[in-house]
Amino acid sequence: MGASERRELLNRLQILVMHLLKYPYPPERRGKRGKLTIVHQRTAVERLLKPSPSLMHVLANPEEVQDVYRKAVAEAVLETDPDRSVFPVECPYGVADMLADGFWPEWPDRPAVPASPTPALQTLENLSSECGYHP
Repeated sequence: MGASERRELLNRLQILVMHLLKYPYPPERRGKRGKLTIVHQRTAVERLLKPSPSLMHVLANPEEVQDVYRKAVAEAVLETDPDRSVFPVECPYGVADMLADGFWPEWPDRPAVPASPTPALQTLENLSSECGYHP
């Protein structure tokens, strides 16, 4: 695994998480652009992982994911102007949900829309198998 691939994976994940955080805020301003960015970043992550299955361990590292989350929260706060306390301290999404085509987060008083039964990227385990990665 090259350092540039790892950096790109973490950057893509950070953009994805930031847009997942912004997605429900506020619901009446939700547009196609944010949804398109989420779909694009999911596709970009999948394209990085398929030829480089050794990158999978980066996503399996809770410290890496939490670091990405903290940075994504900082960006989401700058873009949406909510109080920092609007966002949980710990990442509220599992990596498999973040990457699942049908997952769309909602505010805490409403349940998240679950991933569809047949998303292109259902779980990290499925992608790991596809890539031939076995830690």
